Amino acid sequence: MLLQKITQLDVSDAEKNAFTKQANEAIDGAFQRGYKALLDEVIRLSKSQSKITGVWALPDGDKFYQNRVKHNTNLKMTAEQIHEFGKADAARIHKEMSGIMEKVGFKGNLQEFFTFVRTEPNNFYADSDAGCKVFLADARAETAAIFKVGHNFSSVFQKPNWKFVESKSGAKIQPALHFMTFHQWMAAGQVSIMRIWQI
Repeated sequence: MLLQKITQLDVSDAEKNAFTKQANEAIDGAFQRGYKALLDEVIRLSKSQSKITGVWALPDGDKFYQNRVKHNTNLKMTAEQIHEFGKADAARIHKEMSGIMEKVGFKGNLQEFFTFVRTEPNNFYADSDAGCKVFLADARAETAAIFKVGHNFSSVFQKPNWKFVESKSGAKIQPALHFMTFHQWMAAGQVSIMRIWQI
């Protein structure tokens, strides 16, 4: 890429050759020596490390991890139980998605259906004032549904403070979520939101 850019410069051939020589010397010299030294050090350190990675490698690491699980989810479950629950829920969602594919008559596999959901124009709200109004109504309804179960996920789940910012066209809007963290929003997302909106 660098050499290609040099050939496109508006300079003489002699200058291009000089630039090319300097670039090759930099890459083969100091750059390569520095990269090799870094790689050698990483390999040296990796041989002296325990195969156990993460917080578990620390004293009482398992207890600390469980404390973080409780703090971030407010659930009385172990990390292993949450992991198994997540796998089971993923299987449930895939099964439901397969049912939706069959219901709408989609021909293809699950990954192709995901692409269809992301790219099909009919899956998005209209980029107009009317589409904006529909989005607002749906977003408020979905938010109300989420907050009905919000207490299951956090002890500090607050009432929503929606702020909508219109673009210059006045058509598209972007909700600003100031009342919970992203992971809390995703956790509460077990409430089914099947409509896709374009922001």
